[in-house]
Amino acid sequence: MDRKAVTLPANLPFTQATIDRLNVFFPAYHDAIQNLSTTLYNQTSITVKVVKAKQLATWFLNDFIDALQNAIRRGTIAPNFRALYSLPIEKRFRPQIKTEQDVLEWAVNIHDGETERIAQGGVPITFPSLAEVDAATGDFRTKNLQQSNDKNAYDKAQEAVQAENKKADLLILKCWNEIESEYDVGDKPSLRRKAREWGVIYVPRKGEKVQEE
Repeated sequence: MDRKAVTLPANLPFTQATIDRLNVFFPAYHDAIQNLSTTLYNQTSITVKVVKAKQLATWFLNDFIDALQNAIRRGTIAPNFRALYSLPIEKRFRPQIKTEQDVLEWAVNIHDGETERIAQGGVPITFPSLAEVDAATGDFRTKNLQQSNDKNAYDKAQEAVQAENKKADLLILKCWNEIESEYDVGDKPSLRRKAREWGVIYVPRKGEKVQEE
């Protein structure tokens, strides 16, 4: 497209119909490639943020459960209140919080349990507080959703480029054929030299000798 822009129309090795197709196709294809690059960057960037947010949320959840269990061990909170947090009543227990779904589920368990216990007159747990846990898990939830949206956007961008690639291949073949037809006069080295100026490169087959140009 750069060479086409600085070449007089009369000197272009393409038909007007092909030029019209290029003028329509190239801007749209360029935009699709740019969009693919942008969505890939967005997905990569948010993935790093999600990993950090998940780790922080996990720490807050584990620390809160430890604080709850310690309070129960000291007798500050009755063991039966464990049930409010979806924890076993009869023993001290820290659940395995490893997956993204684990974080989301235990964020709800902790929030609902602490809210209900306080509503029944209980003293709020501190270090960390429920507000701190909610802030960390809420941040993870937001970034996790953004990651899902960015992944969907990247997948759609890939599909769009793949669809345009088929059109590009056909248009490139058409341009190739018209370039060869335009310069198919004189000797072959001259054809190759002129065609190369438009991006048509000839690769010799194994054992084939190419005449010096």
